[in-house]
Amino acid sequence: LTAADLLPPDTNTANMVEGVHLLQGELRYYHYGLQGFADHGWGCGYRTIQSILSWLAPSELPLTIPKMQALLRETNGSSFFGSRSWVGVTDAVQILDSIHDATVIVRTLKSGREAMSLLPELITHFDLGGGPVMIGGGSDVYSKTVVGVSEGLDARTASLLIWDPHYSGVASLSVADSSASRNELWNGGWVSWKPFSTLRSDSFYNFALPRRPQRPIARAAQIEEIGAADPRWDIEVVESSAERDSAARATKPETAAGVDWASMFETVASGSAR
Repeated sequence: LTAADLLPPDTNTANMVEGVHLLQGELRYYHYGLQGFADHGWGCGYRTIQSILSWLAPSELPLTIPKMQALLRETNGSSFFGSRSWVGVTDAVQILDSIHDATVIVRTLKSGREAMSLLPELITHFDLGGGPVMIGGGSDVYSKTVVGVSEGLDARTASLLIWDPHYSGVASLSVADSSASRNELWNGGWVSWKPFSTLRSDSFYNFALPRRPQRPIARAAQIEEIGAADPRWDIEVVESSAERDSAARATKPETAAGVDWASMFETVASGSAR
């Protein structure tokens, strides 16, 4: 699919006064329950990452959730494997870098009220061929997959085109040739324009803006081997990212390119709490 294939019918309404800027290239819409895997209530971040991976390598199937968890365990020793803990933008950066050596720009906002300040950068990002944008937050714990932006005069008229990873039906599998499937996604609000003002003022946000790597890297086959020797898949609740954040703050934070990654962890929790 392309972002244009699922462009909501209200795209040309009067509130979009300045223009629309869409993701370029093909990708798949990943959301709860795909691949026969029950991740309802906790897997939205993983599904956004899968959508990004499908854009980076359209001819390949992205890693499954268990294999992404195994990769996080291999790269940073986390205890995600077999858990229902949510993942955020910093985890996405590690996965995208490990698999595709992708460049990911991370922007952190103290409040959703600041989101309009990123509109020019988001426009440029999509116009220059950047990938799906992942949004993760603090009080707003719901991951968002952004595939376009519309310009506007303020936060009520400028909008984000979101493919919601919390959808759990099957309409996404037939949108290419079924108007009924497209209408289900549009009418249910699962694929829709959301004004910038919907981002909460009481939550901080991380925006991940991925770009294609400047040089190809073939690691998918190697990554597929991670965790293959461990057939265990018993779901257990492990520490949340909030707890990992607290532990990280108790020690000297690791930094990369001058960024304090510990301060950028979204506030998340186990799926059982959702």
